[in-house]
Amino acid sequence: MRKFLLASLLILPLAACKQSDVSSVVSNVEAISKATCGFLPTAATITNIITKAPAASTAEQIAAIVCGAVSQKGAVGLYTAPGVEGYYEGVEIKGEWAK
Repeated sequence: MRKFLLASLLILPLAACKQSDVSSVVSNVEAISKATCGFLPTAATITNIITKAPAASTAEQIAAIVCGAVSQKGAVGLYTAPGVEGYYEGVEIKGEWAK
């Protein structure tokens, strides 16, 4: 139940958007970040970034956040949990490296 409530809160900012708009943003962020830094973020990661960084209103800005976070993973002293490639303002950046 707790996870359901948390997920509901995270999606509230997207409630005003049409489903196709959200899907379009997610698809664009995936394509841009894959082309820019070779990383394909999950849809949940993208929606969490939108929730935490409402100023990031374009796919390009969100992709820049994703690429910036994953590029710092190799920094000295930066520890990430298994399956997490980086962090942005407390948001776990999850996804996979493009092949």
